[in-house]
Amino acid sequence: MPHPNTFVQTLFPRLFHRLVALIFLITLPLVLGLLWANATGLWERIKLYVFRLDSALSEHAAAEVTHHLEQAQSQLVSIGMALLEGGDIAEEERLNLMGQVLSESKLLDFIAVYGPDMERRFVAKALGSMDPSHLPEKLPEFRFVHNKAHNLGIGKTVNGAEGPMLEVALRVFDASENQTRAWLYSQINLNLFCKLVASLQEKLPFRHNTLFIIDKEAHLVAHPNVHLLNSEEKFTPGNLFEVLGGGSSIVNYKGVAEFEEKGVLMLGAVLPMPELGWAVVLTHPSEDAFSDLKSALLWTLPSLLACLVAALAAGILLARRISKPLHSLTHATQLLAKRQFEKVEPALSMRSDEFGALARSFDSMFQELRAYEDKLIQETQVRSALSRYLPSDIVEKLIQNPHALKLGGEKRFVTVLFCDVVGFTYISEALPPETVVSLLNELFSIATEIIHKREGIIDKFIGDCIMAVWGLPESHPDDAEMALLAAEDLRRWLEVGNRRWRQKWGVEIQLAMGMHSGIAVAGNIGSEKRMDYTVIGDTVNIAARLEDSAQAGQILLSETTRSLIKEDTTSFFKRVSDKTLHTKSTTTLVYEVLE
Repeated sequence: MPHPNTFVQTLFPRLFHRLVALIFLITLPLVLGLLWANATGLWERIKLYVFRLDSALSEHAAAEVTHHLEQAQSQLVSIGMALLEGGDIAEEERLNLMGQVLSESKLLDFIAVYGPDMERRFVAKALGSMDPSHLPEKLPEFRFVHNKAHNLGIGKTVNGAEGPMLEVALRVFDASENQTRAWLYSQINLNLFCKLVASLQEKLPFRHNTLFIIDKEAHLVAHPNVHLLNSEEKFTPGNLFEVLGGGSSIVNYKGVAEFEEKGVLMLGAVLPMPELGWAVVLTHPSEDAFSDLKSALLWTLPSLLACLVAALAAGILLARRISKPLHSLTHATQLLAKRQFEKVEPALSMRSDEFGALARSFDSMFQELRAYEDKLIQETQVRSALSRYLPSDIVEKLIQNPHALKLGGEKRFVTVLFCDVVGFTYISEALPPETVVSLLNELFSIATEIIHKREGIIDKFIGDCIMAVWGLPESHPDDAEMALLAAEDLRRWLEVGNRRWRQKWGVEIQLAMGMHSGIAVAGNIGSEKRMDYTVIGDTVNIAARLEDSAQAGQILLSETTRSLIKEDTTSFFKRVSDKTLHTKSTTTLVYEVLE
């Protein structure tokens, strides 16, 4: 009679075959048995999973809609306040300026300003856009549904040129916060919400499902089929609201439940948005969620009975043959899970079968993972350090070319901008140190965003002064123009920033700015242990001297920089008297950028 081991080796000559047999003969019956023994509990757990999935998707939709409305409110506040507090800028110029800002908005195409008497005063619209439709001359009383969460008025849905539009409004108070100063009115294209629910609906793993938003009167606010928004009929899914038993108002319905719609058993989730008077509703047939489970349960018992007897005998025999090397490999994977990169046992690596090949593959993988983790940590540290000073594209170039971080430099044609806080000594003496730090941090944070947006890099912060450079690591034909745009953006933004700082700390900030273009040495300056990526040379010195000569709110630039700016630019320049800059023996031709 042949030995059992010989029979096993003949029947399953390769380890692959033995593993397949072991998994099939032992794991499958146990899984089927457990599935049958816990069929009821499994059914309830899957139902709970579907319920949670529906709830999570509904919450995601509500959060995204709320986020868009918060963005609309923020844009209404920022643009509306700029319209109301335009300073000395003429109304037509202010409207054109806000029209440029609205052209970049994805939510608002126009903003209408109404007086305290709700009479329309003027309208700012995006450049090139059509005149808004359904724009009332006078806002009626109690038109808006106000809420504590957003302070945003939600109106009714109207038909616009681009489809259904949602009316929104914001009340602006005077300085005492007691009287109405003005009303800001606009419309949001509901196509945005329809696309949102359509994209979220596709994330459900079911064949048929519908995600939509309704108002308190059960009229559609958002639906994957935008054409349904024009219907005046109420949109109620079967008897879902009756099952949930919420009461008379849509905001009282909340939860996930099974219901019937046209004789079909459905699953539905309702998430109210009480601050808006809306509700997110998600429905899909129950059959979609549970059909596969029903089919699997019908075959569980026959499969269990057929496989149980053969699995007990064959599984024990095969397990003895492979349990020891598997234990060693399991231990190796446990160490790997703990990120302990150690090799497997030498005896296992020396085997000639599949276990030996797998052990050698583990050893190779450990070495590669250790090297990759070291590289990843190094790149993360470099990214974290450089991203505070440089735009992301420059950081990636330095990561791809680590040799660029070595000491040394090369000549580059750059444009250098210096921005200095005028009267900083007085501010630092008048305010507590922690307030001064908070003030500078706010200023530097916004300045960094503006400079990076205009494709510049922050070279360094020198006390209350910012040094920015354009033309690194590569020069561009519009470097001087981008530097000028950044300086003008900073000057314009100060109007908004100063309103906040006057209210919060009782101070204002004015910047003096100077810029110059020319050849400079760019590279890493310092030592191997401490270095700065910077530019040095006469070009930097001239830019610094121009900033030192500038008055509060003034932007000065050299003739070299002025010659690099296209004639069709929207900026206006005035030649000032030729200056002999401090420590310079020659006269520099200087221009001032007018507001």
